[in-house]
Amino acid sequence: MTWHCRICNSIHYRSVLNLGPVPPVNTLHAPDEAITFYPLHLVECWSCGFWQLEKLPDRNTIFPRQYPYRSRTTKELLTNFKDLHDKVAPTLPESPRILDIGGNDGSLLRLFKGEKFNVEPTDAGQESTDDAFWIREFWGEHTAKSIGPDSMDLILCTNVFAHADNLHNLALGVKLALAPKGLFVLEVQDRNSLVFDTIYHEHVAYYTDKDIRNLLHLNGLKLIKVEKIPTHGGSIRCYAVHRDWTGSPFEGELQLDAAHKDPYKLQHEVQRQVVDLMRHVELRKFRGQRIWGIGAPSRATTLLHYTGLHYHLDGVAEMADNPKVGLNMPGTRVPVRTDEDMLADRPDAVVVLSWHLGDGIVKRLKDKGYRGEVIMPLPTLRLL
Repeated sequence: MTWHCRICNSIHYRSVLNLGPVPPVNTLHAPDEAITFYPLHLVECWSCGFWQLEKLPDRNTIFPRQYPYRSRTTKELLTNFKDLHDKVAPTLPESPRILDIGGNDGSLLRLFKGEKFNVEPTDAGQESTDDAFWIREFWGEHTAKSIGPDSMDLILCTNVFAHADNLHNLALGVKLALAPKGLFVLEVQDRNSLVFDTIYHEHVAYYTDKDIRNLLHLNGLKLIKVEKIPTHGGSIRCYAVHRDWTGSPFEGELQLDAAHKDPYKLQHEVQRQVVDLMRHVELRKFRGQRIWGIGAPSRATTLLHYTGLHYHLDGVAEMADNPKVGLNMPGTRVPVRTDEDMLADRPDAVVVLSWHLGDGIVKRLKDKGYRGEVIMPLPTLRLL
């Protein structure tokens, strides 16, 4: 089957980073359960420069109905949602209709007042039904037509554009459902802040603000404002309206990022990051020391498999109420246990797999009495 760019439909690409076979990041499993690995290859379209994965597993494999992640468990994300709400809510009409694409457990929608819709294909959406109407589907043109054209005053889409394979179907659905003077707010990771552990099968596409502008323009929407935000190690928040409408309170002179990270710079960064981390970890294991991981985020799967770090971990610690506790990290023999299990094992060092939330995790460990070394693996190795 011939590869096609997801924006411009070109059939020509070059390799950016080949991370080898990696399991889907949310397939945590029992110790004796088999798991399938899939190629993880980031490529760049020769024609438009868009970065995307070459091949994907079936999307039901990537987003299983029993989806373990919940937005409410990430403090950084909740802080970002509050910031988004505070900027957008004052601009809405008195009784707005609001739709969140891939709204997970409804944490973002819960901040808004109005008639609310959560389009969420996994069982996470069940937890939003006290506050919003749950539509258990993947978003696209079909779903937009079913809820009614020109019907939504605000459409939200936080980090879902990174997850979609058929980008034009996603954007066209927004165009159809958005009211004539409605606002579309999307957030995606910023390619210029890309760290390799955020490359995994759920993240199909890796955007610059110019990629967003091009995609929206092709589907009748206009990008009017871009903000830099800190989530996921560095993201962009984009505001858009119908292409033929002016007058949004967010509209002004659009400033796009002039510099874009190139493949060769990324390859050099990744090589240095892997060598620095594994040299330190392997030396500790050679000395017979015990090492645990802290945090079991999706991104940890890529980090573990591309570096081989999982062969050196005695366990991964999570909060006791995390649904991943009792399972193994995807494709490994590394068990996910509680903070208390980790402290009882008295490791000499811990690797913070959720390094993007590092400050809060270090405080949590110290408050619980941990006094060993803390290793921050990315984007630059730090030893605390």
